[in-house]
Amino acid sequence: MIKDLGDAFGFNNTPHDLVMNPPLKGSYVEGGMIRTKKISKKNLNRVPKEDLEGIYFKDPLLFNSINKSTQMITAAGYRIAYTNKKEENKFKELLFNLGRVGEDYTWNELYYYIYWAQKVFGAAWIELIWDQEDEQIIDLSRLDPKVMDYARNGDGIILLDEDQKPVGYTQKLPYGVIAKGQGDEVPEKYGKTLSYGDDTIFLLPKRIALIKMYTAGDGLSFYGCIEPAYSSSTRKLLLEEAGTNSAYQRWRAPLVAYVGDDKHPATTQLSNETLKTMQNMRYNTYSTFPNYVKLDVINTNTTEALNDILKYLRENQASGVGMPMAFATGAGEATNRATLNNQQSLLQFTLNDLAEKNSSSITKYIFKPIAASMGLDSFPVFLTNKISTDEIEDKSERFVNYVNSGILTAEEARPIILQMEGIVIEELPVVKKEDKKEREKSKEKNNPEKRKTPKEKDEESEKNIKR
Repeated sequence: MIKDLGDAFGFNNTPHDLVMNPPLKGSYVEGGMIRTKKISKKNLNRVPKEDLEGIYFKDPLLFNSINKSTQMITAAGYRIAYTNKKEENKFKELLFNLGRVGEDYTWNELYYYIYWAQKVFGAAWIELIWDQEDEQIIDLSRLDPKVMDYARNGDGIILLDEDQKPVGYTQKLPYGVIAKGQGDEVPEKYGKTLSYGDDTIFLLPKRIALIKMYTAGDGLSFYGCIEPAYSSSTRKLLLEEAGTNSAYQRWRAPLVAYVGDDKHPATTQLSNETLKTMQNMRYNTYSTFPNYVKLDVINTNTTEALNDILKYLRENQASGVGMPMAFATGAGEATNRATLNNQQSLLQFTLNDLAEKNSSSITKYIFKPIAASMGLDSFPVFLTNKISTDEIEDKSERFVNYVNSGILTAEEARPIILQMEGIVIEELPVVKKEDKKEREKSKEKNNPEKRKTPKEKDEESEKNIKR
């Protein structure tokens, strides 16, 4: 299919040119225009973004799983492949000076945010900040996904242009902030159909880099890890709260009294007095009862059904976030070694797939627009290192085998190993012998004690003794 498309558009290098340099509007051959229409209605059954973030902070399993998977990806590191030195210098300067507008942060923090926001909300929203002339991108900023959305009409349908792309995005401002005069002007063609509140501003597509995680339908709807497991998470929290309250109430076995015997009938007065004495036992260490009142306890066992349901719901959560149960809870005792190795391999495949997808998104939606705004003829490519949860000994053994078998030379393997192990080698300045002699001379000049002769030192010591 790609070859046929490449031949139709006249590309020589079909895969690269077609993917990274798609044909511009108007360059389609006759009969090749888009005939279908994307219609994405706002799904009223979606979980509100505030609830997704709320349960992320409340549920330890979700919190740990999302943080650990994000850390595993970002800790593997990344590389930026530059085409030439000019491109490298411009991008290094931009990425090093991030945070000139808004909060201060680094590229590594922004990179971590992309994966975190994807897993919690389904997408990361990055603002491409342009200069005052609106000609060049000078900064990047992370946006709160809870306040961002597509530009929609009154029926909740996403507004698309003639190329079936979103006409823009909206941002809801905090209470008390005046939206008038902020944001971009709505294109005249969509001014009457676009619907948003007085506390919301409109943003053109060139200002937003939307990096999605999982998409559905026509690709406009996106999902994260929490939403599929949201129902199981809320039920689990409710059951845990109910089980905890039940255990608190029944941490001591219920106390029951048998009142009366053959000679002392169980009257209402006697029962009430006994009950009152038993109630005071919460605060009193000692109590007395007549011999015709017998006390006993009712033994209750914790129901196993509750534990089974909680286990089932936790497994649903682990499946939703794509984290093996043993890794999500940190309790791997119940999992045998072979199963744990298989789960570890599947986790690596999942994380590497997501990292590779995001590398392409960062290159296309962030680096490529920046390079174009700078007037560069090319753009750098963002690449992530392979994510591996193997032991260090296993990795070292593999690299030794690669070198011994001739697959890699020692020079080729060295930078890979240094980056993988996080080893930083600093080149220390070499001190020449002449420099050492000059330093010793300067020290002697600055130290008056070293300039004195032995005779002068003896005379000075005698003076000190006489004093």
